[in-house]
Amino acid sequence: MCARLAMELGGGSEIRYDPRDVVSDAPSDAPTLVRCADLIVRFFCVGEALSIPLLRGAAKAARHALPRAVLNRIVRDEASHGTFGFTFLDWASDRLGDAERAFLGERADLAINATKASWAEIEKQPRTPDTSDALAWMQTDAYLELARRSMGRSVVAPLRARNIPVSAWP
Repeated sequence: MCARLAMELGGGSEIRYDPRDVVSDAPSDAPTLVRCADLIVRFFCVGEALSIPLLRGAAKAARHALPRAVLNRIVRDEASHGTFGFTFLDWASDRLGDAERAFLGERADLAINATKASWAEIEKQPRTPDTSDALAWMQTDAYLELARRSMGRSVVAPLRARNIPVSAWP
């Protein structure tokens, strides 16, 4: 379905990037568990936990069958990614002290701030009438509202419930 959607949109295009820019690593002298927790917090507790409600919202907003089917399939396939990070933190809880939790909070803040920066770019986009989008993606204001609400509910609240101090969010 994803390939079909890509072809409907004109086919794929090459995306060049430096993999070293994608993942910043924890300090090399950090314990292995903390280095692992750093990646899990940023990618799963922030990135994946936020993506699930956004994908679900986009699927609900889609008026055309193909994008709706693709998005619903992705939500089903990715759902466990949205909970994995918190499952890991529950497992590691008795192995993480205050200093490790503070470090993980700082790393979560990095991911949250990067996400907020992307929202600032989205906020700049011109608004269009709801009927003008041929694919019927979620409109900018609805997306940003859902994104902010989901950040609080699906990311920040579960992190704070596990004593990971997040300061990048109200």
